[in-house]
Order: sequence, then C-alpha cells, then structure tokens
Amino acid sequence: MELNSTSIHHVIHPTAAFSETRVLSQPPTAELSPWSASQLNPKNRIDSLALPQNPLWRIDGCTGLGTQYYALPLFLGDLPPMRFDVFIPEEASSCLLLRELLDLNAAFHTKEGVRVRRLGVSIHILRTLQAWTEALGKGGAESLLDMYRNHPFGSRIIFENLELDIRKIRITIASTYYLEKQLLALSRLPSSLGIPQDRLPAAVDIFHLKIVRQLHDSVCIVRIRSSLEHQNQPRTEEPDRLWVLKALTSGTKYLYTELRNLLRLEPHPHVITRPTHLVTKYCRFGGKIGVVGFLLPFHSRGSLRDHLPRLHVHGQLNLNKQLKWAAQLTSAVLHVRERGHIFYPDLRLDNVLLA
Repeated sequence: MELNSTSIHHVIHPTAAFSETRVLSQPPTAELSPWSASQLNPKNRIDSLALPQNPLWRIDGCTGLGTQYYALPLFLGDLPPMRFDVFIPEEASSCLLLRELLDLNAAFHTKEGVRVRRLGVSIHILRTLQAWTEALGKGGAESLLDMYRNHPFGSRIIFENLELDIRKIRITIASTYYLEKQLLALSRLPSSLGIPQDRLPAAVDIFHLKIVRQLHDSVCIVRIRSSLEHQNQPRTEEPDRLWVLKALTSGTKYLYTELRNLLRLEPHPHVITRPTHLVTKYCRFGGKIGVVGFLLPFHSRGSLRDHLPRLHVHGQLNLNKQLKWAAQLTSAVLHVRERGHIFYPDLRLDNVLLA
C-alpha cells in the first residue's frame, strides 16, 4: 500500500473503520517493463541525489504528509522567520517511479529534521532550488532578499510539477495575502482576546528576529537581534539567547486561542511560562501592525517524543522516572483544567518538554 493523501482517509483516520473503499497493495509483477518505463532508460533516471558541494539552501523538516518542506536560503545571511516553505504537488503521489526514487512513502511520516534531510525528495528539492537560484543570475540574491522583505508572512515557494529532471520543474511564488488578512491588529488584541492591555507582553517586529532553525510547522528557533533600530523595540541583555517562535502559516484561530489561554493562565511549575514577546509585522494589505505569533523560552533538551526511545534503548527509563513525570503531568493538567477552566485535548509527547 502506498502512503499518500488519498489513502490516509481509509487507513489512519478513526473513520477508516467505516470506509467501504478497499486499499490494496500492489504485488510485484514478473512482467518486464517496457523500455519507455525502464530504469535502464536514461530519461527515467534522476541525474543525482547527492548534495551540492556548496548548497545554497537547507531543509529543516517537512509536514503536510510529505508535501510541505521547511527551506531556508543559506546565501542570504541572517533572515527573519518569514516561513517561506516549499510545497510539492500532491499529484506526485500518483507516479510510482517518483515515489520509489524520492522516498515519498517515508516523507509521508518522517518528521525529525536529520532524517528528513536524508530523504531523496529533500535532496531533489535542494538541487532544484540550487539550479533555480543559479538561473536567476547576478540579481538572484537581491530578488530573493526582496521577496523575504516584501512578501506576506507565510508566502509559498511552489513546485508546480515534480520531474526526474530538475530543469523541467517549474517554480512560482504564491503571496499569502489571505493569511495576513486574518492577523489581528496589535491595537485590537486586548479587546479581541479579552486580555487587559497591561497583561500583554512587549511587541517585537519580526524583522528584528533571526531564524536559527525550523523545528516543525508551528515552532521555529530564533534570536533577537542585539541592535534594534527603533527605540520602542524591547532590548535584550542576552543577544545569543535562543527563543521559540510560535506561529502558524495555515491559519490563525488556534494560535490566538493558545495565546489567550497562556496569558490568562496562572503560573505553574509544569506549564510553559507566559509569552515573553508578541511578534508583529506590518501588513501591506490593510496597513495594520498584525500579530504574527509570540515568543517563549527555548528548552534545549527537546520533547519526550525525542527522548523516550533513547531512554528505552539504553535501559534508563526506570519506574521512578516514569512515576515522577506522570505526577508532574497530572499536576499540570489539573491546573489547566481547574484553575484555567480550559479543556486541553492535545496532550501528546511532542508537547511535553524537558527543562
């Protein structure tokens, strides 16, 4: 069975139990492939799946069932976390040859950055972006830098097609004005969230942040620039400190709900602290100062999802540690429910961090 967006509804969602569609794997056939479809035919081969010697881009991870990739241009220096991800067409799932050569079945479920970078599709994307950037010529760097400065937050680098030959892949930029239209204006945030003005954190412009790494769809690691141009921007005494930026490119509803809950909730030793900054951006569409996301302290130990397998393999997941963590989680959930009056439905390993 191929793992793609069409099969997920029949095998993964809870409603799959009621699906009347049968998803069958295709057994190998003993028939010889015609020359037009044979891997011995040069036109059916990928030129290379080796990383460029001097890569101009980096892939930090993927989401969207293997269709959305976090790509960062390395040749532009320090960049704000504008989240211009690469999207490949879902139609690529229908080509069995591409799925096999580019590890698209593995990309469907792989989330960890190091493993994603090893996949054939990630290297294929990098080589395509490399050729695309070089084809732009001398003005390419300036035009891409202009894109990061002037396009809306969360704009998309779209691969219109996916081909064996990277020179045949067409790339377009889609400006997500619809996303910036959803952003709440900083001036309207207190009334929209029901939060007093004096409880809001200080605001920092997104262009005063530097992205370090994208962890997953809603979280990236950033630094606050040490020299801020405007006096009304908060200064930090720790220019090398890492922060987590929570922001969504798919929509804003869940982001603002989480922001409101964190600002309302009383502090607790096992619940993430209140946001330290609101991250804003000037929106050309409407001329407002929109709230893109918020900053939280970065916990370098990562989540339980990353640590539990290693602890289990090395025999370090003893009963005392499990009971201690279970008690802390129970205490945190009770606090959220009883003191915050919040129903929390997302208790999973990704959301449990180690201090």
